[in-house]
Amino acid sequence: MREPILKVEDVHTYYGPLHVLKGVNYDLYEGEIVCLLGGNASGKSTTMKTVLGLVKPVQGQVVFAGERIDRLDTSQIIERGIAVVPEARRIFPRMSVTENLELGAFVRRRDRSGMRQDRDRVFSLFPRLAERRQQLAGTLSGGEQQMLAMGRALMSRPKLLCMDEPSMGLAPQLVEQVFDVIQEINRQGTTIFVVEQNANMALSIADRGFVLQTGQVVLSGPASELLGTELIRKAYLGETWSAA
Repeated sequence: MREPILKVEDVHTYYGPLHVLKGVNYDLYEGEIVCLLGGNASGKSTTMKTVLGLVKPVQGQVVFAGERIDRLDTSQIIERGIAVVPEARRIFPRMSVTENLELGAFVRRRDRSGMRQDRDRVFSLFPRLAERRQQLAGTLSGGEQQMLAMGRALMSRPKLLCMDEPSMGLAPQLVEQVFDVIQEINRQGTTIFVVEQNANMALSIADRGFVLQTGQVVLSGPASELLGTELIRKAYLGETWSAA
């Protein structure tokens, strides 16, 4: 059997005395879209931060492409092929769209030809960014900033793209557009890990999903099956499910 590209094994993470992640286990295989669902304070963002090395687990391990990475610095993890689209975008507002994209390719900054090719790829995925390439990023709309954050992450040619709450703060029509692009990025060969509260949208594009509650994985399986479970309907879809 093939090995997962990312494997999180029995991870326990603390913030001081607070035990946030309590033996979390999940894996991703190359070419998948996998979503991690959960409500507020469930441990979703801490899980992402643990993968990226921003928080170190007290117990357990994180393995990426066959290498244990939970002891590495974040910069070393990024160099190995993980990119992140952070919560709330965190673009550089006083830099232009093009400058933001170039910063995303910092780990391969000597490959000027490749950077131009990847910038053209980003502009083909996000034509609106191409129209605003010289515009200051801080003057973009929220949806455009989310597109820029995604494009910036793609500039590093990641093996794994991690996305933290990509739908946060976006109008419904923009949420659909963003998730359409996530699918297209995946079709082009990038494995994607999405941490998301919008269970309906995330499960509609994912291959598999995991559900966190109070720092533990309480449910996992194919996305199509999770959509039909009582836990998902009641806890995460709410009115969205009822309206359907």
